[in-house]
Amino acid sequence: MDGICSMAENINRTLFNILGTEIDEINLNTNNLYNFIMESNLTKVEQHTLHKNISNNRLEIYHHIKKEKSPKGKSSISPQARAFLEQVFRRKQSLNSKEKEEVAKKCGITPLQVRVWFINKRMRSK
Repeated sequence: MDGICSMAENINRTLFNILGTEIDEINLNTNNLYNFIMESNLTKVEQHTLHKNISNNRLEIYHHIKKEKSPKGKSSISPQARAFLEQVFRRKQSLNSKEKEEVAKKCGITPLQVRVWFINKRMRSK
């Protein structure tokens, strides 16, 4: 969180250095920031520099937040669903999209999970 605060401070410091004023960061979004920069009495070079600096800091904030989030947990398939998938696999080793959707509904999982399960099962069966 300290990294995010310091990046936000960098944005505000940059704005203050160039404009001589601070901007309420809570109300700062891409559109009103862009309009504020364009309507200011800055040269094109100053506008570009300011916009680039703020964009880079926002990107750093985004990546910092993304790193802090916990990774997606491995989703588990219930033993009953796994048994049903095995049964379907014995009859047919590859499913079309409609069949995947039907199997997914019966198992209580997503069609993507069915697809991945079948891919992995075929690989293990080799």
